[in-house]
Amino acid sequence: MATQPHFDPDHVSSPLRRRVRPSLVSVPTFDADAAVTAIAAGGVAILAEGISGDAPISLIAAARDVDAHVVNFMARNGRGLICMPIAPEQARQIGLTAMAGAVDNNPRCPGFARSIEARSGVSTGISADDRARTMSVAAAVGAGPHDIVSPGHVFPIIGHENGLIGRCGATEAAIELVRLANRGFAAVLCRILRDDGEVATLADMPGLGWMQSLEAVDIGTLLAAQCARTRLVHRDDAPRFVGANASIQLRIYREQEGAREHYALLHGSRPDRERSVIRICRDNDAGQNIHTVAALAAAICESVSEPGASLILISGSEQGLAGDIVNEAIGGQILEDMVLNG
Repeated sequence: MATQPHFDPDHVSSPLRRRVRPSLVSVPTFDADAAVTAIAAGGVAILAEGISGDAPISLIAAARDVDAHVVNFMARNGRGLICMPIAPEQARQIGLTAMAGAVDNNPRCPGFARSIEARSGVSTGISADDRARTMSVAAAVGAGPHDIVSPGHVFPIIGHENGLIGRCGATEAAIELVRLANRGFAAVLCRILRDDGEVATLADMPGLGWMQSLEAVDIGTLLAAQCARTRLVHRDDAPRFVGANASIQLRIYREQEGAREHYALLHGSRPDRERSVIRICRDNDAGQNIHTVAALAAAICESVSEPGASLILISGSEQGLAGDIVNEAIGGQILEDMVLNG
């Protein structure tokens, strides 16, 4: 077996060591690049499911590189259930499927698959070394159904087919972090609990001294990273000309996944970035009416009155931080398409 990177639970050396920050800061500064570097080197990073003080936090590592030190560190300090988020393609490779009714019966635990154990190289199965062995075997490049047995002491969670764009959860974020670190398609995740047994949040981090040596990343940054490398929309048809003098083009864009349509109004052949406006139209607001002539006419008069001006209308059905990130990414891709392709 190839030698795995060693993670020392009591001392994290550079470049994994988190830079010293003021103890009075209630919410830490995130450093996505440093967190990716930590994962790539076989270490552990902290995942925050938001940027507010009440956001839950978890410990993340790459399943391919995990060893007994990492599992023991998570069990001793994280205290929560140690799971293995796994990308759908890796799950299919080793023959895993989600439990029947997992999403409908308990939406807090979507994608849970049957528990597993490495077919060979384990004893009791529950020791830190045995669990590390099972996860590294299941995450290996050439792993197959013959490499694991069920039931076991490791709990895989299959991520959404579209990653964080499809479901903005800790499972998908852990997989994305491991992808960015180029460490395969499976992670190790442990939700952090406080001394009193409650779920720890960002506001608790300054009081948990053992965390100060670890880098942290927030889920929104990981979602933005996936959006940046994913084509979210395509132009639906040829431009239509609207307006009294037929100088304003209406372009329709459709999402690659889903049925949402988005609209771009452009005065001239190519937009001027400085004169381009992206507007998010919620379904309970103007989003339901952007097909109407009145909405288009108002948009034309207000924002597309001079050559080079453009207005991009995003039909945003998702609420919250995740929806905002995806909607803004869609707007940026539509603008870029118009700038590059006219």
